[in-house]
Amino acid sequence: MMSLLKRSLAMTIILLLSGCRTFEVGLVQTATPDRSTVVPMSTLTLPPTAVIDQAAAAPTATTTAVPTITPTAQPARRPTSTPIGSAQPIGRSPTPTATLSVARIISFTVEPLQVDPGASVTVRWSTLNVDHVDIYQHTPDTLPAYITSGLSANGEITQVIRAGQRQWQAFELSASNGAGAVAQTITVTVRCPDQYFFSPLPVEDRGQWDCPDGAVRTSAAAEQVFENGRMIWLETEKNIYVVLNGGGLYTYPDTWTTDQPDGNPDLTPPAGRYLPVRGFGKVWSNDAAIRSKLGWATSEERAFEALIQGGWIHCCSRLDAVNRPIYLRNVEGRIIRLWPGEMPPGQWRFITP
Repeated sequence: MMSLLKRSLAMTIILLLSGCRTFEVGLVQTATPDRSTVVPMSTLTLPPTAVIDQAAAAPTATTTAVPTITPTAQPARRPTSTPIGSAQPIGRSPTPTATLSVARIISFTVEPLQVDPGASVTVRWSTLNVDHVDIYQHTPDTLPAYITSGLSANGEITQVIRAGQRQWQAFELSASNGAGAVAQTITVTVRCPDQYFFSPLPVEDRGQWDCPDGAVRTSAAAEQVFENGRMIWLETEKNIYVVLNGGGLYTYPDTWTTDQPDGNPDLTPPAGRYLPVRGFGKVWSNDAAIRSKLGWATSEERAFEALIQGGWIHCCSRLDAVNRPIYLRNVEGRIIRLWPGEMPPGQWRFITP
């Protein structure tokens, strides 16, 4: 019975297949007129709902742990200043700083501002916050200034301008305390009381000698001409001046007296020349260097009355003007300037032709 059923089932399948196109499982179908392509019969088609497991398909990535930075707490900043009306930090109070007030000059005057030598001036001042007050007096010379020290903070004094002062005198007020010092200077003009007996003053002499040291005066004098210069004696100066033609000037004190020889009898002048005598002869005979420089006298000495006026020189105004120039009218009526200077030789020149 089972054999009959199996044969019947096989027959049925054959009949069903015979009514369809040829189909072989596992083989490629032969092309037919209505089929232009060959389609594999075994094709894997995924259902629409299929999902690929990515975790299984791809390798697992290893994640490196990154440390987390935790901010460090900063201490709170203290304010550098406390606004007005704000409370001060508890437990702290500002430390006051002591400040020394600056010395001040409130006023400073000198009257009058133009004076004659020997006149007085009034100095007034007023200061604040001071421990010391001093007044210095500066003059054109190079000597240290006068000083009046230990004065009060406010005051007035009278100062006399020296009779020998010329050009100007400056008053300096200095006020100080532990914080420092302040100063103020006022200059007073000192008028020149005299005029030179000749005019004009050489341009090169102006500025430093434009004011004479006093009025013109007269003096007994003598002058003698030599081969290379001349000798001049001035009684008021008590000096003998050796004036060389080359410009050198040498000054000798006049030490000759009437009980001394007139000259050197051992020296005999050549024809047409003269032997100097008295004060000139003493200097000329005793100093071989000067004798060689001057040569023999070409004429006898001549006495005359000289006009003399010194130039006021600021460097030595408080030292009796030992270094001042001398302007004199000589025996010929010419004006000569003699300036001994600080060290020999000095200088001389004719002011007028």
